[in-house]
Formats: sequence, structure tokens, C-alpha cells
Amino acid sequence: MDVNDVLDSSSSGSDDLVVSGEIRGFLGETARWAKFIAIVAFVMLGLALLFVVLGGSAFGMLAAMEGMPIGGGGAIGGFFIVIYLLVIAIYFFPVLYLYRFAVNTQRALQIDDQGYLRTAFENLKSHYKFIGILMAIFVGLYAIMLVFTLIAGIGGAMM
Repeated sequence: MDVNDVLDSSSSGSDDLVVSGEIRGFLGETARWAKFIAIVAFVMLGLALLFVVLGGSAFGMLAAMEGMPIGGGGAIGGFFIVIYLLVIAIYFFPVLYLYRFAVNTQRALQIDDQGYLRTAFENLKSHYKFIGILMAIFVGLYAIMLVFTLIAGIGGAMM
């Protein structure tokens, strides 16, 4: 099957998508890389979670050894633990979507199943949508920080 066959079948009004051997190869390789990236990211998130738990415990013990009251140093450590756990939770979901994309793509290519391929691309869409929303949030936060920095700089220059 060549490019003209794919174009002819898509212009005939059929809803069926033609996936050539070359495209199957691209999808298979993409799925393998996506799965590798997702597994490495899961391991990194697990290590981050372990470091947060161990670091929080160490910070609490250090605060106790220094004679800080429970509400003093422990509260700061607890605050950072909550923030880091929130960041880990936020990063978990796009990695999960990427992993699901990889697994479902590989399964779809192995057994030629349209349902698995649809689910795979649904997860890929969710992955990019999540990353896009997260990026928009960070751009907004950077814009707010820039405005406050400029206001503080102007205010400092006037004094």
C-alpha cells in the first residue's frame, strides 16, 4: 500500500483510517519510547515520594533534637511535605496517561483492534491536555510574578 492508496481511501468518504506498515512502525516505536519514558517517570516519582517521606521524618527529628517546639520546625517541614506530595500527585497523572497510551497502542498493533487504538489516542489527548493546562497555569504564574517584580522594582527605585 502506498500513499496514493491511503489518500484514495480517505477521500472516498469512508470513516475507516488506513494505517500503513510504515505508520504501524512509527506507532510501535513511539509506543515503546512512551512506555520507557513513563516507566522511568514512575520510578522517579516513587523515589521522590520516598525522599519526601524520609526527608520529612529527618526534618522532624532534626527539629526535635534542636529543641524546637512541635509547632515550630515541624510545621515548616509538614508544609514542605504537603507541597511536595501535591507536586508528585500532579505529575503522576500525565505519566499515567502516557503509560496507558503506550500499553494500549502496543496492544492495538498486536491484535489489530480499533478499540485499543481509540483508547490509546484518548489517553494521549488527555496527556497533552493535562500538560497544556499545567503549562498555561505556569505561564500565568510567571506573568503575575513578573508584574509583582516590576512593581517592587519601581517601588524600590522611588525610595
